[in-house]
Amino acid sequence: MKSLIQTIAKQQSDTQKPVEYMEAEVIQAPPDLKIRLKGNDKLIIPKELIVLSEYVTNHRRQIKLTGKLDFSGGTAGGNTRTENIVSVSLDKGDAFFDGEIEFMNELQEGEIIIVSRLQGGQKFIILDRQRTY
Repeated sequence: MKSLIQTIAKQQSDTQKPVEYMEAEVIQAPPDLKIRLKGNDKLIIPKELIVLSEYVTNHRRQIKLTGKLDFSGGTAGGNTRTENIVSVSLDKGDAFFDGEIEFMNELQEGEIIIVSRLQGGQKFIILDRQRTY
């Protein structure tokens, strides 16, 4: 019974903790991702305790472009190809293009990131990269 009361008390305490955002540094890039929280040089967090938002991964999205297509640096046509397209301009019209775009956004060693501790404190979610101007 004592153990059950302690568990319930801990769960209640955990739910009342506000969300905390922290800076961290990528120590090792994926696939063996490791991060270090700022202010704690000795604690290295391994990939097993990390959750990633899509923004910091390589990922694909389906797209639909409409208008007259003018591809510069690549080809426009019915062929499925991988191209390094420099620019795409769209003018109003009745043409459309269905495709897929791949974002090459994987974390790199040395990047400063924003993380938050998930409820319970056992895992961390990487929200995004930190940018300052």
